[in-house]
Amino acid sequence: MELTIRPMAVDDAPHVAGLAHEAGYQAMPDEVAQRFRRLMLLPNQGLFVASEGGEMVGWAHVQGVLQLHAASYAAVVGLIVCRPMRGRGIGQALLGSCRDWGQANGFADLRLP
Repeated sequence: MELTIRPMAVDDAPHVAGLAHEAGYQAMPDEVAQRFRRLMLLPNQGLFVASEGGEMVGWAHVQGVLQLHAASYAAVVGLIVCRPMRGRGIGQALLGSCRDWGQANGFADLRLP
């Protein structure tokens, strides 16, 4: 099946919350939707979902970090791939979308925590 990566939408909240829960976070769908709406009001936020066969299998959150004392960069602040799909390059594909987003928004470097 073909992997598709696209920008996240508020309607993805239940699936995003489910994957976050699988990773140990206590995120409820309504909370995720509310956070998503707030994040989309801010500049320098990129949110992506990965799906295969119509099923969401991962997501990523990248944000631009502007600093006075050093060069700005894009930081991956969230990356989750569902357990059964790990090791298949989905995380790398999501990181590629984060890198592309960073470059398109003027952030030459991509950093992971």
